Amino acid sequence: MKVIISLFCLVLISCSTQNASEKRVSQYKTKAHKLVLLAKDEKASAKEIERNAMDLIALAKPMIESFISTHKKCNEVLSEVIAQSEKMTTLNLAQIERDYHDAKALPKADDDCYEPKELIVHPATVVIVSRQKFNKEGRAQIVDEMEEVLAHLDLLIEH
Repeated sequence: MKVIISLFCLVLISCSTQNASEKRVSQYKTKAHKLVLLAKDEKASAKEIERNAMDLIALAKPMIESFISTHKKCNEVLSEVIAQSEKMTTLNLAQIERDYHDAKALPKADDDCYEPKELIVHPATVVIVSRQKFNKEGRAQIVDEMEEVLAHLDLLIEH
């Protein structure tokens, strides 16, 4: 009987974790789509876009931590991404491209460990664009960044 109760509890915990993970993915997608719409809306302010991008970074952290829990080999690089997320938003576009998009400032890891970093790197880039290049070209870049992060999110879900 104790074995059955224990198994039942494990199943409930697993389902609860899966549902929480699915909820975070759904929230992330919704917020990313909202950012695309905001970037296309000429009435949306840079501060509003920045705030929504910062929300995406916050949503990404537990998603990446969840990924780490099932991909232990990625712990070092992805923990570094989480730790550096605030710093990323203070860089210029060339620095974030080199250091985080191209991963020059990150520890070496297997290729599949780099995909989840994009959930933070792209929104951090949006924060930078909203602060440093908030014009028509910058808005187009924000749309590109969000569409790219949504593609990365779909790849992560498949894994």
